Amino acid sequence: MVLATRLGDHRYDDQLSKRSKPFLDQFKRERAGLLARARAIDPAGLGSTDRVTLALFEGELAADTAAEVC
Repeated sequence: MVLATRLGDHRYDDQLSKRSKPFLDQFKRERAGLLARARAIDPAGLGSTDRVTLALFEGELAADTAAEVC
């Protein structure tokens, strides 16, 4: 639905997620908390698959956080 809206089809705009400032602020706080928790995990204690998963998860959260300014 988001892509359709971006392309100009607004028939389902009423079904898009909320984007109010309080909602976005809460979302950012929760994401920052998840990122802090991910960074606190010592990858040395993980198996190789879990180390990759942790790195991908942390990278995704960090990239999303950095993209906020765009």
